[in-house]
Amino acid sequence: MKDAYYFSHDSNARNDAKIIKLRIDFGWEGYGLFWALIEILREEKNHEIECDCNAIAFRLQCDCIDIEKIIKNYGLFKIENNKIFSVSLKDRMNLKSEKARKSAEARWNKSDDKDANAMRTQCERNANLCEPHAIYANTKEKEKEKEKEKKEELKKEEYIYTEFTKLKKTDFEKLVSEYGLDDTQRMIETLNNYKGANGKTYKNDFLAIKNWVVDRVKQQPLNKKSLVDHAVDLIEHPERLKIMTGGFFTNDTTKSIGVIDDSKSELSEPF
Repeated sequence: MKDAYYFSHDSNARNDAKIIKLRIDFGWEGYGLFWALIEILREEKNHEIECDCNAIAFRLQCDCIDIEKIIKNYGLFKIENNKIFSVSLKDRMNLKSEKARKSAEARWNKSDDKDANAMRTQCERNANLCEPHAIYANTKEKEKEKEKEKKEELKKEEYIYTEFTKLKKTDFEKLVSEYGLDDTQRMIETLNNYKGANGKTYKNDFLAIKNWVVDRVKQQPLNKKSLVDHAVDLIEHPERLKIMTGGFFTNDTTKSIGVIDDSKSELSEPF
């Protein structure tokens, strides 16, 4: 959405002879369309737009024939070089810019600063920035810079992935802090399995876990068999243990606790 710009509006504009003729033919709807056209011109560079009645009617959601009559039949607008403009609006905007320049000059003429001439030049530039296209360009440039900074911040985020889930490392740490490592792993597995089986996607897996997965896991206490399977899974895949603990455990750690190749068969005996 474009920035809103100011322009003067006579309080008795409705009584202007040209406007009265317009109101006779179109009523207050025509009056509203007239001011809508003026607002569009105010937003544009040089306060002109292409003479394309179909495009204008589409923007204002009205009949093209009505727009063409309002532009051409009442002397409210002019068309030159296929450009529509309002002489009155242009005069007002030129006067506004001129007043800004004169005001700036008056301020600097009062100064005894040796660098007044250089500063006056800068002030004139500031006055020129009052033109809508300059303000608009400056605003858009700032928005682009903010968007670029936001993207750079997102690139710095560290994520933890499973087959179907994706969590920020900071969110993972919040879950571990609140629910413990084992329950956090079960929550991730529960969500991962649900998404894989149902083709479900979420904009934010962390919020999905907080919204419903936590309750689901609490309703299904971990039995001894599941605990063993979970431990075996971490032993066989030490890289997962490293991710989950933020690097505290490594491959050497799993070797040091005496893990042997046939541990799974022994631990998988039914209880």
